[in-house]
Amino acid sequence: MLNLLKHLEETDYAAYLQNDTVELSIPLLRQKLKKKLADELDYISAQTTGKLNQFITLMKHKYMIDNVVNMIEGIKNKVTKS
Repeated sequence: MLNLLKHLEETDYAAYLQNDTVELSIPLLRQKLKKKLADELDYISAQTTGKLNQFITLMKHKYMIDNVVNMIEGIKNKVTKS
């Protein structure tokens, strides 16, 4: 876990992992990374118009962010659609 945190500190994720007094657990790390994804979607949404903006607005609902994260994890782990 420490190696992962060391690598994340050198990325854009560092700001989301700072200022924690509690030890960073896997569920807390996942929550913080989802927060970063939601913030990035907010930024992209503010820069777009039309159908892309509508699509991003749909993705920004909490359950949709969870679905997007699950899709990314599935692709990364080469899970087949079932």
